[in-house]
Amino acid sequence: MLYASGQRLSNTNIPQHEFGIDHCRGMATDMMVADGGVKTTAGEPIAEWVMNHASSLSLEYVMWGQRIWHHGQDSVKPWSQWRYQSCTVIPNCVNGDRGDNTANHWDHVHVSYR
Repeated sequence: MLYASGQRLSNTNIPQHEFGIDHCRGMATDMMVADGGVKTTAGEPIAEWVMNHASSLSLEYVMWGQRIWHHGQDSVKPWSQWRYQSCTVIPNCVNGDRGDNTANHWDHVHVSYR
């Protein structure tokens, strides 16, 4: 079962690093594919479908399983060939590992729009 979130928020007091600026602006959705931060592979076909429909979705980027694909920057390719997500502000981060399954986008597909 999939749940979409990312509805427009009126609370501007949520720190950017805790929720993400795209969500706060109503420009992102999270498609949950697992409960409680459980790591799953269920998001891979969803993330690739989003990538393949980037233009019609007005996609900026999609994140799944520690990887990111950016429209206009990356070529269309399988998820396993996407770049690792950025973690430059997180100490000891290697290969996009932000520390837990939710931060690593293993329990949801994050989609940001232009």
